[in-house]
Amino acid sequence: MITIIDSNHREKNAISLKVITHEVSDAINKGTIPTQFVEAVIKGKHRNGTWVEWYPLAEFRENNPSIEV
Repeated sequence: MITIIDSNHREKNAISLKVITHEVSDAINKGTIPTQFVEAVIKGKHRNGTWVEWYPLAEFRENNPSIEV
């Protein structure tokens, strides 16, 4: 398991991390812009549940400089 810092500067336990590209709507040019995100499968601390969270790649690298995705 990998301990990461999320967007709210809280520690979370991730089972897996991968970089994905998602098309984000461009309201000005009425098209889409390919944007990279980190997809993290998070393991709950108190329950056995898991869920997926996405973080903008630049923000993830800023919060987790020692983790290579």
